[in-house]
Amino acid sequence: MKGPAKRKAIAVPKKVERDFLAAVESGADFLETLYGQLKALDGGLWDGVGYALTRDNQLGPGLVAQTPPGLWGKEAKDYKIGSGDFIVSRIQDLIARAEDFVDITTLYPLPDGQFKTGIQSGLRELAGSGRHVRVRILGGCFSPLQEKQSVYLEDLVKPLKSLGGNLEIFVAAQQTNLHSWNHAKMVAVDGRRAILGGENQWDGDYLQRAPVHDLNVELSGSAVHYMHRFADEIWKSVCKYRSTGWKPAYWKSGANKVTSKCLATSGKNVPGPGPVSVLGAGRFGPLHEKHANPADYAMLLSLRSARTAVRIAQQDLGLELLYWGPGMKAIAQALVRRCDVYIVLSNDYGKSGTGNSYSTTTVAHTADHIKGYVENEPDAPKGKKLTELLCEKLHLTTLRFGPSDKWSDPPYEFANHSKFFLVDDNVFYVGSENLYPSDLIEYGVFISDPGAVQQMREEYWDQLWSYSKRVAISGSDAPACYFR
Repeated sequence: MKGPAKRKAIAVPKKVERDFLAAVESGADFLETLYGQLKALDGGLWDGVGYALTRDNQLGPGLVAQTPPGLWGKEAKDYKIGSGDFIVSRIQDLIARAEDFVDITTLYPLPDGQFKTGIQSGLRELAGSGRHVRVRILGGCFSPLQEKQSVYLEDLVKPLKSLGGNLEIFVAAQQTNLHSWNHAKMVAVDGRRAILGGENQWDGDYLQRAPVHDLNVELSGSAVHYMHRFADEIWKSVCKYRSTGWKPAYWKSGANKVTSKCLATSGKNVPGPGPVSVLGAGRFGPLHEKHANPADYAMLLSLRSARTAVRIAQQDLGLELLYWGPGMKAIAQALVRRCDVYIVLSNDYGKSGTGNSYSTTTVAHTADHIKGYVENEPDAPKGKKLTELLCEKLHLTTLRFGPSDKWSDPPYEFANHSKFFLVDDNVFYVGSENLYPSDLIEYGVFISDPGAVQQMREEYWDQLWSYSKRVAISGSDAPACYFR
């Protein structure tokens, strides 16, 4: 299997950066300002498709959906298989309550095990309701195609064929080229409710032994409509596939067999129930060339705005020894400004219980590269002062959730798959996009609501850092500093 391509180098125009920082420092609304600069960058070309600002969303107590749940402070042996099933229940409930449209986007292989069973259960409830609901399931596929869409769909609808109902289900595999594919992970329903984040719907990696750690958010509001619009754009490319093996599969209630048909249009926009602003932003990678990666710019501008602290949870910052230069430069600049930069990564060689790898480089290699990017900044200190800066301000560690250092069965190092950062307790990102240099199709949300930030701190970040800092290799709270 060939790996993902390195994303193209980008630079935020100086005027855009200056205008953005000046507005934020003057007290302007962060998301409004960020949205305005994205429109300035592309002339509004991808507004409403590649990115969108909505102001009518509700977050609620279920905002932070982390897996596996309930492990903070506990031993690895205390993990109970089945504790991650809550995410399956939420997905099932979202589908069962659908009135018009369901979008599921993920990475191949398509949802399996209990995830697949949960989807089937939701569809069974829909069939019994008689509501006409269209369902799209899209998997980003690296070559070769592991399972034909028609085979997957045929198995998915077996328990539905005798139920009647009014369902239409489409399943597709998406690949832009041999190095790029869909990587967005969301379950979006009716333009109203959604779960999105980093989690693939893979039973063996998330619900069984030695599960991967991941982070999702659950929200409602018209931000979800624009997740559908983003998916529409990906489906447009999929609907053009002519190869028999890649054509989307289709089934409707009452049909005896699966055929081929495509759908690239979702439902209507519905006003949301709350007052919270959400900026959704994605990237199309090589699917579109012109100004097609607004999330990259939104990430860089957010990181450049840091004045006190940046908090990052990622699988890796490097991908097989390659790093995303603009992102690393933004981190380096924050350090030179003497911001505290906290980073929690996968452990070296971290794996899921299935043996799938969730680490492509080492924490020491990442430390060396961050140091190199800091050294290249014109205002960076030199020699001993540089060492002291890194040993004080770069808080670099690997995932822990309690006193254990690895799983007991099998004895794998902990794997982190979150795609999260928080800047100055002002704005956070949760989505599918890594800060390493892959050129994939991605989607995530930026949220700056104070209540949501506090909830994310209390339920997620503060717990993550509290237990992970004991193995930090640098930073003021590390047992010893790697750079000395």
